[in-house]
Amino acid sequence: MPAGHGRLKSSILFVLLALWVVACSRPVLEGAQVTRVPPGFGFDANATVARLVFPDREKMDQRGYFALGPDDVHSDITITEYAGKTTYEQAAAARSAAASKYGYAEYGPLETLLLDGRTAWGWTVTQRARGEVTGLEVVAVVCYPKAGHTFSVEFYSCDSRYMDAELMKKTLAGFTVKNGKNLSPARIGLAGLLVVAVWIAFVRFRPGR
Repeated sequence: MPAGHGRLKSSILFVLLALWVVACSRPVLEGAQVTRVPPGFGFDANATVARLVFPDREKMDQRGYFALGPDDVHSDITITEYAGKTTYEQAAAARSAAASKYGYAEYGPLETLLLDGRTAWGWTVTQRARGEVTGLEVVAVVCYPKAGHTFSVEFYSCDSRYMDAELMKKTLAGFTVKNGKNLSPARIGLAGLLVVAVWIAFVRFRPGR
């Protein structure tokens, strides 16, 4: 086999094996996350907010995404993990408590949502000034009974690009919790294709051809 073929084979194998490692690696981001954030948002593992959906509960973790717009407008998606399970009644009580405490905002009715394939509950919060909407937020609460914990996912924005309740709900519908222990079907398929490609490379450039 010519020396050039040997180098080419080595290069191909190196690239394919590197791709295979990437395909089989754990997700870049583990834990609670939103998989479909709008363009312009960046992840912040240390995001915090003072106003909690469940202020009397133990806060286990908090993270989120943020985006800055023109004229100092901002948007954020905050994920907070709480100890304990949550029922519909508890979610309704949390909404009512916030509506009573922050009476300057308009709180929409409690709605049934779907997050991570689970039943969730949510509501909208609208802020107005001189008759115009100046801020919009969608709050969602989802419980993981077997794990014994609850997440609140809040999408707030005072940027006209994102102040759309349906856009916010669609974004929050992409919430999930990934532990990185199991490969997704897509990654398994990709890994399989790369293994086949490695085998073809060996056959194509094997000695004697």
